[in-house]
Amino acid sequence: MPFGRQDLGQAQRDLPVPSGDDDMHATHPSPGPAAAGRLRAQGRKREGRSRRPALRGKGNGGMRAAFAVRPRASGVLPFATGCASVGAPFAAASAAASGEGAAAPLGGQRMAIDGKGVMENYAHTGNLQSRIDIYRYRTPAFDPVDAAVELLPRSGLGLVLDVGAGTGRYTHRLRALHPEAAVVAVDRSPGMLTEVEAPVMTADARSLPYPDDAADAVLAMHMLYHVPDIPKAVAELRRVLKPGGTCLVSTNAARDMGAMSQLWERVAREALGPDGYRFGSAIENFDSDSAPALLRASFDSVEVFRHQGTVAVPEPAPILAFFDSLRTWVSAGDDVFDAILEDAARDLDGHFAEHATFDFPKTTVLYRCK
Repeated sequence: MPFGRQDLGQAQRDLPVPSGDDDMHATHPSPGPAAAGRLRAQGRKREGRSRRPALRGKGNGGMRAAFAVRPRASGVLPFATGCASVGAPFAAASAAASGEGAAAPLGGQRMAIDGKGVMENYAHTGNLQSRIDIYRYRTPAFDPVDAAVELLPRSGLGLVLDVGAGTGRYTHRLRALHPEAAVVAVDRSPGMLTEVEAPVMTADARSLPYPDDAADAVLAMHMLYHVPDIPKAVAELRRVLKPGGTCLVSTNAARDMGAMSQLWERVAREALGPDGYRFGSAIENFDSDSAPALLRASFDSVEVFRHQGTVAVPEPAPILAFFDSLRTWVSAGDDVFDAILEDAARDLDGHFAEHATFDFPKTTVLYRCK
């Protein structure tokens, strides 16, 4: 079903229109009954493929529930990223969104981005939520949303773009704290925005459909490492930011979560071979080692804020769910991946027979750029 101008009527009214172009904004319309039925059927089909056998471990009666995170049926139509039908700015965004691979880095060699794997992983909110959930066991307790809002101006915000908004954690808080502001959730994946209220926009970070100097604040939280051309995306964040505005960016520390990485290597390396997926490789293009130079290439001022802690997980299930959320990034069949998870479950059973928790360090790094 095409996403045409008739579908855009109310959606465009929900979006703030910056000066310069009033034909470049789109939210996601609710599907009609037939489309909704197809989406529910697709969700059930995906759900069936995601079922995993329950694994033995700590818990009542020595059993725990199956850890699989099952995708939710999308509440929006799977239209093309960028919505080329609504004008030239969106057509440009759509063309940029189709690119894969990595551009030449500022220094050293970056890993190629698996654009298809990224989009599949973020086709729904379940995988991301599994990765977020494990940090409930972090000490000291840390909410990156709290840290982010403290680094933004307390008043005077007009337009705020939350780029790579995901499930909308930052968007929701900013709307509550700044009701006078227009906070737009932007994500390349329509499926990630199903739980975020309008205004929302499907767009690529490398080609944001806003004019120069449009936003008072721009956020790109834990997402730039997924972008095939990071320098271009950073330059785009700077382009749409007003002079004197604030851009917040976050990522993880290099070589973070050591015990999780070691567990993955123990259970997966033999099955995947020396060139198979490495735990943590997804963020190496934009971690605490590489991020500062990439940001300073576009911004005059880059402040660094590090938040260190330890995650102490009391049972295997959250760790297995975290690993399972990586499935689309691993070049292996479901039978191979399921065997890796079974091996991880056995390894964790041995660990928890001797230890109360499974501990690993976790450092989040925020950058305030101007």
